[in-house]
Amino acid sequence: MTVNKKKLASTLILILLILLYLYMCFNDVTFNNVDFGVFITFIINGVLSIWFAMSEKQSFTLGKIFYYFNFFFMVVAPMFQFLTNFQIWNYTISNNTYLVSNLLIMFWLITYKFFYVIFFNKKSKKNRVNQKQIRYNKATLLMLYAITLICFIFIVSQVSISGLFTRGTNHVSFDSGAIITIVESLCRSIPVYTLVYSYFYCKETKKSKLYLLFPLIFTILLNFPSSVARYWLGIVYIGVILVFFEKGIKNKRFDFFLICLFAILFPIFQLFKWYGINILTDFNLILSKFSSTYNNADFDAYSMFARGIDYVSQNGHTNGNQILASLLFLIPRSIWSNKPVPSGQFIAEAQQQFFTNLSFPLIGEGYLDFGILGIFIFAIVFAKITSKLDYEYWNGSDTSNIIRYIYPFAFGIFIFLQRGSMQPVVVYTFAFYLFLIIFNLIFNKKRCDIDV
Repeated sequence: MTVNKKKLASTLILILLILLYLYMCFNDVTFNNVDFGVFITFIINGVLSIWFAMSEKQSFTLGKIFYYFNFFFMVVAPMFQFLTNFQIWNYTISNNTYLVSNLLIMFWLITYKFFYVIFFNKKSKKNRVNQKQIRYNKATLLMLYAITLICFIFIVSQVSISGLFTRGTNHVSFDSGAIITIVESLCRSIPVYTLVYSYFYCKETKKSKLYLLFPLIFTILLNFPSSVARYWLGIVYIGVILVFFEKGIKNKRFDFFLICLFAILFPIFQLFKWYGINILTDFNLILSKFSSTYNNADFDAYSMFARGIDYVSQNGHTNGNQILASLLFLIPRSIWSNKPVPSGQFIAEAQQQFFTNLSFPLIGEGYLDFGILGIFIFAIVFAKITSKLDYEYWNGSDTSNIIRYIYPFAFGIFIFLQRGSMQPVVVYTFAFYLFLIIFNLIFNKKRCDIDV
């Protein structure tokens, strides 16, 4: 067996980087009176997550997103909170709940990996990728430019120019419900699609890269880092990076990127939630906030899962109500009066917490609805979806394949989905892909492919 020396070297460097990072995180933490069973299960889940991530053959896959998310949000962050006795939202997690949570996460990781490999290998045996195509021409490009400009004018008319750069004033005001989310997100996503189309247009037709300047400016303006939520930043900018730098991402570069994303960029961008650009130029402030990275509510995914376990033990499962609300998100509450709220809000209200806008991880959604069976089903379903997307992308090299527009942006969505809650994620996912869906429906009436 031939060993790729570059891959081996990058893997070893990556392992050393992770170990160094963990040492820095836990160097000052005391291990006195630590429950051995809880600690060991944390370690096992961490090893499984990293092992499964590094076993991925492709440079970047949704499978890697799954494993690295679980490593940082369901292992490293909660273990730090456990060892420092930090209580997110002032909720105390018992050692027994910690142990049950870790064992269920272990089951979640192994089940996902097992079925991901089965589904991926099954597709590789078929060795057939038949995707709809996107045609590139100048008329379509100019049409996308015009739609992008209309979206910009509309958003500015609602939030003003200054509102494009400040999160507190950048939201479009509509009546209520999912309409505000869908319309605003649609307007912010169209410049992104225009940018990707322009990139592939230049690549296919050998035109000047100046065609990218117009959509790039409006993509940044309508999705400015200080004015949109982190999940939207992830969807847009991770997707754009993967489109533009696909060929340069090899060996373990994407793994390094994910580690920086979860360990450094995610904590830093949470500061945009509370501070303006002028305050964030203070390096000492960033350093002081960054030093307590994991002891803050942005890393509450594990805590919410544990709280979900406690809720189920006291009240029983919701028997599919939560996922039903996610699937039927377009039905307004004015029609469906007892429509379930997002799972994070549901748990917070049930446990008498004042602040209810909380996350709720994907594994928790399955458990809340159906228990261990729900975790098993969710692991299979998402192993199927992610393996299909991974296979279709890596086995369809034609840049006109529609998967080139779907796949890169699925990375940010999958991160958002795993943190939850599921209900708002489904709404944002629909809103982001709505433009592509519309064109798909329109052009399918005329021909079997998409001419965008």
